[in-house]
Amino acid sequence: MTFPWFPLCLNFVLLGVALFVCKTINASRGAPVWNGALIFVGFCLLAIVADLLLTLVFASAPATDRMRYVNLSSTSAWTKRTVAYAIPCVVGIVLAVRFRQRKRAAPTSLRISTSDYTHSEMSL
Repeated sequence: MTFPWFPLCLNFVLLGVALFVCKTINASRGAPVWNGALIFVGFCLLAIVADLLLTLVFASAPATDRMRYVNLSSTSAWTKRTVAYAIPCVVGIVLAVRFRQRKRAAPTSLRISTSDYTHSEMSL
C-alpha cells in the first residue's frame, strides 16, 4: 500500500483555504462566528460517505466493466482515500476545539456609564 501523499496535501490545502475564508469573514464582522475547521470536518465526513457509496457502486459493476474500475472499487483503495481524509479531519477537530475555547474565553467589552441622567454607556 502506497501512502496517498497528493490527496493528503490537497486536503491540507483545502483545510487552509477554509480557515482563511472563515477567518476573513470573522474579521470583517468583528466577531468569531464561522468555525472554518468545523466546516471542513463536515465536508470531509460528507466526502468519506460519498466516496464509500461510489466505491460500492463501482464494486457492483458487471464483471466486464469492473476491470476498468478495479483500482477505484477495491476496499484497499477506499482505505487509502479515507486515510487521506482522516488525518486532516483530526487536525481540523483539534483546531475546531481550540476555536471554540478561544471564543468562550474572549473578553466581553467593558461598559462605562457616562451619564446618570440619560443612562448612556460607552464600550471599550
